[in-house]
Amino acid sequence: MKKPRFQFSALCVLILLIDQLSKAWALTHCAKPLVCIPHFFNLTLVLNSGSIWGIGAHTTQWLAWVGVLVIGFVFFKIKSIQNLSNLIALSCLAGGIAGNTYDRLFRGAVVDFLDFYVKTWHWPCFNVADIAIVCSCFYFIFKVSKKDATL
Repeated sequence: MKKPRFQFSALCVLILLIDQLSKAWALTHCAKPLVCIPHFFNLTLVLNSGSIWGIGAHTTQWLAWVGVLVIGFVFFKIKSIQNLSNLIALSCLAGGIAGNTYDRLFRGAVVDFLDFYVKTWHWPCFNVADIAIVCSCFYFIFKVSKKDATL
């Protein structure tokens, strides 16, 4: 595959930009929850100083450095990727990690704002970076379950 680092970098930057623009919008417009689909979906601003679902609250700096190391490792290994779907999945993973790492380093917490719920049960709020991370993880879990774990 020609120029995998450029393709990887371009997709990472695109995800990072969409993530950061959506978070900037949420910071300015979601001080009060915005009801989008009643009894199902709101835009609700949450600042998360932990990791997934707020676990490990106040570990922002540690998680930021882990994010930097993971992005560096993925960028270093990307030249050996020969499969386009693997490249896309790793780009989504790195772009999502970059978005949340940026928040941790420059905002002190991750900005979450997508709030799905049914009646009083709420799924934890999340953001665009989280979507990219989860989609790439599901891709690799599916790939491993199919005995096709080659990168």
